Amino acid sequence: MKQQAEVLERQKQMGERLAAARAHAQAGEHEDCYRLATDGLGLDPENLEFKRLQEQSRQALAKRRKVEELLQRAGQQQQSEGPQAVLRTVEELLALEPGNTKASELKQSATEGLRRQQRVR
Repeated sequence: MKQQAEVLERQKQMGERLAAARAHAQAGEHEDCYRLATDGLGLDPENLEFKRLQEQSRQALAKRRKVEELLQRAGQQQQSEGPQAVLRTVEELLALEPGNTKASELKQSATEGLRRQQRVR
C-alpha cells in the first residue's frame, strides 16, 4: 500500500513538473524549463519528454548566450575596430537571429560609417 502511494506521488510530481516545464518552454522561460526538466529526469531518467524539453532549453540558452556575446563584440568593435569588423559580426548575429533589432541598428550604423570612410578616401 505504501509503495503504491509512493508511485502515485512520484507520478503526480512528474506530471506537475512536466506541465510546468512545458508552460515555461512555451513562454520562452528557458532557464526555468531547463531546471524543471532536469528535476524531472532525476525522477525518471528515461523520460523522453523531459529529455526533449531539457535539450530544447539548453539550445535556446546557448543561442541567447551567443547572441549576447555577438552584440557585445559588435559594440566593442564599433569603438575600436571600425565598421568593417562590426558588419562581419552583425551579419553573423543576424544569421543566428534575423529579427534582432539591435543588430539591425548596428548594421545600419556600420554601413553608414563604411560609406563615410569610402567618401573620405
